[in-house]
Amino acid sequence: MKGGSFTPRLGTQIVGIIDLLACFLSIWTVKKFGRVTLVIWGHLLIAGAHFGVGFSAMNDSNTGVLLFVLLFLVIYQNSSGPIAWLYAAETTIDAALGICIFTLWGTVFILSIVSPILMKDENLGEQGTFFLFAGLSILGSLYCKTILIETKGLSDKDKKELFYPEHAKKKDLLDVKSSVGDATMRYV
Repeated sequence: MKGGSFTPRLGTQIVGIIDLLACFLSIWTVKKFGRVTLVIWGHLLIAGAHFGVGFSAMNDSNTGVLLFVLLFLVIYQNSSGPIAWLYAAETTIDAALGICIFTLWGTVFILSIVSPILMKDENLGEQGTFFLFAGLSILGSLYCKTILIETKGLSDKDKKELFYPEHAKKKDLLDVKSSVGDATMRYV
């Protein structure tokens, strides 16, 4: 890409500042909107940001790439970034949460290995990689629309029961408790 008005150092500083500000904004958005709404719309808006990065890269616009990356950061910090972790913790028991966290970190690891390979000109190139990411974000939005169930306003017990099989709910397997003094432990 051709050089733009931003140096790499200035671009990195701007990314850090926007990332920090978006982090504070996410505290409000997570409380205000439903988790499923944030994830679905977040993925769609992320797809738009990815298309913008790809289009800007195709037109050799460093400034456009930076602006769309900043837009991506704000959207991600207010949708998929915190919600994936929050939703996993809300809807799973401890053993399953370990699997969820392993999967989330595994995805980050795979993306960090595969992305530089895809961005090479002999593979998809920069723009092709971001167009691919945009398409995957749209598919992710559709997947979330069909699978996720809203948890906002539900009790902790109701959240944990969302994905239990019906036979487990009928047998009341979720309420196996053992009282030891004043402490009550749940076995799930």
